[in-house]
Amino acid sequence: MAAGLALIAGGLWQISGATVTTTFAGTVLGIVLLGAGAGLALPTATGSVLGSVPGTDSGVASATNTTAIQLGGALGVAVVGSLLDTRYQDNITAALAGQHLPQAALTAIQSSLGGALAVAAHAGGAAGQLLTHLAKTAFVNGMDLGLLTGAVVAVAGCLLVLTYLPARSSQGQNSK
Repeated sequence: MAAGLALIAGGLWQISGATVTTTFAGTVLGIVLLGAGAGLALPTATGSVLGSVPGTDSGVASATNTTAIQLGGALGVAVVGSLLDTRYQDNITAALAGQHLPQAALTAIQSSLGGALAVAAHAGGAAGQLLTHLAKTAFVNGMDLGLLTGAVVAVAGCLLVLTYLPARSSQGQNSK
């Protein structure tokens, strides 16, 4: 499980270095590390949970494990999304400081990358290209913060596993 979490942390860290010009090839290593890490960590976690209870309680343990995975996933998406959104809004607001834009356009730009790109397409020309660049840069900067935060959480999980999770269940040790 520790190796899986370490791989997940490495994958998130690698992808967090992305810029506006990064291509898929520049992120494929991180994606592979994420997949390999999840492949190691998730089944091991499930095995650990199910191995820590008597067979008669395996249904409850499985349901609890599934609930924890779903809750953790939802919480992770919420936290990472919130970090991305906050960083995006801070960066795009700072980049547009002093510009006199109609309130509707400013609201669209600040609300999302899609809104900013729509305003940029409507504006066209050099102003539209500049807005596109600013919005994409702000978005990727927010994404990088979210991914780095995920990497830190995965490292913390790895350290917790190494510190507190026994290498073998007590039932397995007693049956030998």
